[in-house]
Amino acid sequence: MGSDRVIAIAMGDVDWLPKAENLPTAHGALLDADSLGFGGWMSISPSQFTQWTRMREHRRSVPSETVCEAAIESDRPDLGWTLFGAGGIDRVGP
Repeated sequence: MGSDRVIAIAMGDVDWLPKAENLPTAHGALLDADSLGFGGWMSISPSQFTQWTRMREHRRSVPSETVCEAAIESDRPDLGWTLFGAGGIDRVGP
């Protein structure tokens, strides 16, 4: 689900789930660091890279453990994704 070597170019979010004692993290807008080369993302036109986002939930432990992960990405350079928040819900469905 995307690279672990990323550059975050927009805000993300971390929350606390007291019942599970886990941390959901929203990674904002991400760029794959390996695809940018040495020039950095500022010198590249937005149409030359694909912006994507990811949410992970981490167990609060040493070392931390990723409990679940979801990524939203596209193979179209004119379409990017940003995630502004992460949080818990009590249940899904009626």
